Amino acid sequence: MAFLQPLSLVSIISDSKSSSDLQVAKDVQAESSSLGIISNPYKNAVAMFIAEFLLHALRAGESDLPLFSFLYNSVKILEFHPGNIANFHIAFLVKLSNFLGFTPDANEIRKTSIAMQTYSFFDLKSSAYTQNKPFHRHFLDKAESATLLNLLRINYRNMTYFRFSRAERQLLLSQIVSYYQLHIQGFGEIKSLDVMKEIFE
Repeated sequence: MAFLQPLSLVSIISDSKSSSDLQVAKDVQAESSSLGIISNPYKNAVAMFIAEFLLHALRAGESDLPLFSFLYNSVKILEFHPGNIANFHIAFLVKLSNFLGFTPDANEIRKTSIAMQTYSFFDLKSSAYTQNKPFHRHFLDKAESATLLNLLRINYRNMTYFRFSRAERQLLLSQIVSYYQLHIQGFGEIKSLDVMKEIFE
């Protein structure tokens, strides 16, 4: 299986026994060559980062078809996207939280035009905007909270319209990773994070 690369899409035939949680793979076939990712150093770096991130974020459990569809479609989009993918990993991480149960709650803040002035801090622990500064250190300030509100609209179709400097993208990525670390016990450190911070201007 040396031909497999990070985020390779594969078909697996396994020998499943009811008496054991261990499934033995009898045959593994790559669904596609993933050439669009392998041949592009930027896409390859994004794939390696996402693969490592998922290793930390996902836990074994029951099948989750909506999550599988999201991951499958994300790999396909990364492979064949013809344009700038500097924000792909940002869009991926923002949408992934929807499936893991801790997407940021912005319902209250979107109800009125003055809500942003009232709910001006985002509490990373409670995943919600608050009127007062939290007593702990895991929160975004007013400017960062406003940026997050806009960022929650990002998806693969509009990601190229989001403009960030290198410093802004680095900060965003660090904050998103910290958010996941707060919500997933034993998440750990992402070794490829520093690479992702440096690779895109």
